[in-house]
Amino acid sequence: MNLKHLIGRAEADEAELLEKKPIISDFLTIQSFTNFAVMTGGITAAWVGLKAVAPWASTRCVPYTFAFIWAIISLMLSWEGFKDKDSKLIWSKVAASVFLGVINALILGGAVVGAISTAAE
Repeated sequence: MNLKHLIGRAEADEAELLEKKPIISDFLTIQSFTNFAVMTGGITAAWVGLKAVAPWASTRCVPYTFAFIWAIISLMLSWEGFKDKDSKLIWSKVAASVFLGVINALILGGAVVGAISTAAE
């Protein structure tokens, strides 16, 4: 075996892994904390904009609703990542992702409410 053969095999293995491994949304993983700054800003801007045109949107439930909608969208986009090679759902992955999604939505909603409350003071 020469180096060219090993490199070619490694590239083939990498391509095979990338092709077969479905992606799970970062919102549903430990890496989700890197997305919070962007999502906090986005939900804050959406909430402030909505309050400007709809006074009923002043309630603190709105940012939490946005955060839970984002969690649901993340679950939907990740659905294929919850399946094994035979296309059967791996319920432990689903349960772990739902749990992380709920916790992350609560943290994200709380960050938005906290950011607005702090800015208002």
